[in-house]
Amino acid sequence: MSLLQVQLLEEKYCKTDLRSPQAASMSLLQVQLLEEKYCETDLRSPQAASMSLVQVQLIDEEKYCETDLRSLQAASMSLVQVQLIEEEKYCETDLRSPQAASMSLVQVQLIDEEKYCETDLRSPQAASMSLVQVQLIEEEKYCETDLRSPHAASMSLLQVQLLEEKYCETDLRSPQAASMSLVQVQLIDEEKYCETDLRSPQAASMSLVQVQLIDEEKYCETDLRSPQAASMSLVQVQLIEEEKYCETDLRSPQAASMSLLQVQLLEEKYCETDLRSPQAASMSLVQVQLLDEEKYCETDIRSPQAASMSLVQVQLLDEEKYCETDLRSPQAASMSLVQVQLIEEEKYCETDLRSPQAASMSMLQVQLIDEEKYCEKDLRSPQAASMSLLQVQLIDEEKYCETDLRSPQAASMSLVQVQLIEEEKYCETDLRSPQAASMSLVQVQLIEEEKYCETDLRSPQAASMSLLQVQLIDEEKYCETDLRSPQAASMSLVQVQLIEEEKYCETDLRSPQAASMSLVQVQLIEEEKYCETDLRSPQAASMSLVQVQLIEEEKYCETDIRSPQAASMSLLQVQLLDEEKYCETDLRSPQVASMSLVQVQLIEEEKYCETDLRSPQAASMSLVQVQLLDEEKYCETDIRSPQAASMSLLQVQLLDEEKYCETDLRSPQVASMSLVQVQLIEEEKYCETDLRSWKHILVSILFLCETLEKSSTRFLSERGGVVIYHYIALQTGLSLLI
Repeated sequence: MSLLQVQLLEEKYCKTDLRSPQAASMSLLQVQLLEEKYCETDLRSPQAASMSLVQVQLIDEEKYCETDLRSLQAASMSLVQVQLIEEEKYCETDLRSPQAASMSLVQVQLIDEEKYCETDLRSPQAASMSLVQVQLIEEEKYCETDLRSPHAASMSLLQVQLLEEKYCETDLRSPQAASMSLVQVQLIDEEKYCETDLRSPQAASMSLVQVQLIDEEKYCETDLRSPQAASMSLVQVQLIEEEKYCETDLRSPQAASMSLLQVQLLEEKYCETDLRSPQAASMSLVQVQLLDEEKYCETDIRSPQAASMSLVQVQLLDEEKYCETDLRSPQAASMSLVQVQLIEEEKYCETDLRSPQAASMSMLQVQLIDEEKYCEKDLRSPQAASMSLLQVQLIDEEKYCETDLRSPQAASMSLVQVQLIEEEKYCETDLRSPQAASMSLVQVQLIEEEKYCETDLRSPQAASMSLLQVQLIDEEKYCETDLRSPQAASMSLVQVQLIEEEKYCETDLRSPQAASMSLVQVQLIEEEKYCETDLRSPQAASMSLVQVQLIEEEKYCETDIRSPQAASMSLLQVQLLDEEKYCETDLRSPQVASMSLVQVQLIEEEKYCETDLRSPQAASMSLVQVQLLDEEKYCETDIRSPQAASMSLLQVQLLDEEKYCETDLRSPQVASMSLVQVQLIEEEKYCETDLRSWKHILVSILFLCETLEKSSTRFLSERGGVVIYHYIALQTGLSLLI
């Protein structure tokens, strides 16, 4: 087990019981508390050598954070960042590790009044760093650029400019980000936040990441996690006026030769440029300019053959325009320019390129100028195999569009897009054809209230389908993505996003051959959500991620992985963020050996999460994360498997009042266990660490003495006056040695 994260925000309870005897491979502890929090990161394990990062960020008032790195072998630790940004902050960066030689810089950034920042540069090797420039231009600013990566030796310049109460953290944690030349982050107006994350270990040849936020309340995250995005030269995202959001996603592993992505949004714009096509390598420029208010423009270049396309420009100049230029036709390779200009209000433009020979066509302009448009494209012909694109756009109220592709030969169809933009829309995309194998994308976007979208992929040959995206954005949405096809092996992504109230999303992956499926993401963001991700397929071996995020009240999420062959599954993330959450992750399969992560996050009141890992072969499991953030939380992680040999760390953190944690390690084989951490932080805490194992004599008495000396007086209970935090560990160790 590699990581245990526990986040509690108010009156939490978390009991992490890791009875596995060989818990030896855990690597990282992150605890983030944001309001009235207390965080103590205690790394007393003498074997916590491979730990790389402890980050504790406290951002609001009355914070306290002590980063304690007493591990004698914490040699490979690269970064300790503690950032406190508002009043009454305290930050102590403690680097007592005698082997923290490769650490180059500890920087703490505090930007507003009454800050405390101690920059501790005790590293004896902090010699190859070339330049740290911090420019603060207006009153009461502080900005320190943190270069803790031990390999950031060849980095040339970090410029951070904060002009008015700004905060910008440029994180260069990748140990291979050696050849990176410049990271510039400029925040010019108030209340900006921009985080440029370059965690890809292969992002060595990347030259510049510029993120400019110029007006208030902007957010821009440029994500370059693709390990092959080495040859990418520039990602510029400019947001110029208020309330902009722009996310440029370059996750395609082959998007190496792409040169420039510019997205400019000027007033209340939204633009997402998606370049997920693995062949979109030769594409040179995608410019989307929206100049006036309330514009929406999505330029989608998912066609695998759209390699020779040079420019897609979409300009919308007046209010309330909508223009989607879709170039998904596999033969639209020789097309040079599609310009669609809508100049007056309430326009609708649909550019349809269904002709399989429309390769030499240069420009399609369709302008519709008046209101109350309706378009229904019905393609029931069983020979409509060569059709490349189905676009149905309904722009005004009370529209209905049903795209039915029942033809068993509709194999060559590449995209089904249904976009409903105003209220009271209904769209059902039914792909029952058993030969709809070559279909690449099903996107259903419902943007306003009272939408319904059901994407049904019952075809047993829908093997080559790559992406299921269902986005429901307003209230009263329902989306059920059913993948019952037993051959839906090559499906890569199921994304279901429900964003407003009264959403329901059930992702059912009962297909016994859904082996190659990589991601199941279900995000429920507002009230009264329900999401059940059922992975009963006994061959769902290659599934990598199950993410279920429930963010508002009355959520329920049960991730059931009963398949006995779900061996290669890597991540179970269940996040419940608001009140009355329940999440039970049941991993009873005796073959779930290769499972790496179980994350359960409960963030608001009345949460319950029980992670039960009774499988005797759950040896290779790497992470159990349980995060409880609000009141009255309970989490018990039970790892009774006698073969859970690779588990390395027991961490129990209780952060608010009325906590109880008993870590019982009665297993006689807990010889290889490296760390037992029990942290009780506030009043009326009790934690008893019982180490009755006769083999626990490997625990160093010297290390226990050091631990006691450093922190014995830290956890004195106000009511009981009982200091038990480390005495129990010492007494147990002594008794075991005796």
